[in-house]
Amino acid sequence: MTPGGLPSRTAPRGAATTRRRAPSPLSVAVVLLALSAGCAHRTGLPAAAPPAAEVAVRLIPLAGGAADRAEEFSGLAWHGDELVMLPETLGLGKGPDGRRLAPGPQRVWLLDRAALVDHLAASDGAALVPRALAVTPDLAAWRPGEIDGFEAIAFDGDTAWLLVETNQNDAGDNPAWLVRGVMSGDELALDLDGARAFPRQTDHANTSFEALFRWRGGVCAVYELNSRAVATHPTARCFADDLTPAPPLAFPHLAYRVTDATELDAAGHLWVLNYRYPKTDKSRVDPASEPLARRFGVGPTHARFAQVERLVELAVTADGLTLVDRAPVQLALPAPWEDGGARNWEGIVRFPGGFLVVTDEYPGPTTLLGFVSVPTADADAARDTPP
Repeated sequence: MTPGGLPSRTAPRGAATTRRRAPSPLSVAVVLLALSAGCAHRTGLPAAAPPAAEVAVRLIPLAGGAADRAEEFSGLAWHGDELVMLPETLGLGKGPDGRRLAPGPQRVWLLDRAALVDHLAASDGAALVPRALAVTPDLAAWRPGEIDGFEAIAFDGDTAWLLVETNQNDAGDNPAWLVRGVMSGDELALDLDGARAFPRQTDHANTSFEALFRWRGGVCAVYELNSRAVATHPTARCFADDLTPAPPLAFPHLAYRVTDATELDAAGHLWVLNYRYPKTDKSRVDPASEPLARRFGVGPTHARFAQVERLVELAVTADGLTLVDRAPVQLALPAPWEDGGARNWEGIVRFPGGFLVVTDEYPGPTTLLGFVSVPTADADAARDTPP
């Protein structure tokens, strides 16, 4: 047998032999091309894509109420030195009809920056226990049957902004809402009477604006679907401090879902969470032709599994947001999505040496809070004042 497992072609002893010609460079190239095409067929990724590095997420164990996957976290933000973790329904959950928020205690969760630093400095840190902070007023009575949940949160001092997703209506024209609030020592008080509705970018069901970042004294909201196949001219919708509309910012065509964004750094850059769940991907982008994967390549687990978990950097100017010429940070995937390996990261903030990310209820069985080490990301810019 040959080393490749094929039968030997050695002639019997004493038999005449002929000299075999070495394969031509052209035939070798054809064979290699066929093999690489076979790999591309299995993974759905471009055969010629160069290899790329991946970053493992270091999980930070949680205890207490915030560890319950039912909190379904949908955003992260810094309020001074407190990490604010935003549950999608503020802990209320849904009533029997699956549309109305159920009455009950409303909350966000807080973690001290120092506790996070100490935990990551220890080799075997104990689980962290976030504390609950009340949210007022009663949200179950606000636009009953319309509110699906809260998708993002941002702060400027004690001023808070929250994005609200609404339930799909028959016409598909249900809006998004932006709510302003004030954070104090014992509550986050929302001004529901002053909330502003604005149209969604598409009429796709269960989609809305998912990310917020501060911009020129106000905030901008980023839609979750921005691919060329579903959004002709994607934009970030911007608002002044008092929620009056400001000029929108052009947003690049980006595959898959945008689920949250960091604040800007001193250079005017931010990072977004970019996630693909194959079973419900609405961006209509073939991974084999996805531009960032073709340009920068894919990591080993992304070459094996169909889900995508990555961080993408963008620059923000008055002319709009543009992709930075830098490879996305691909997160090492633990398992195929069919086996529960897809982690729906819905919140991100900058943190010294990288980023903190958090999941919603998937994959469970508990909330996943993690640290992504990206030393070159200028991650200390969380304290910087954005342009």
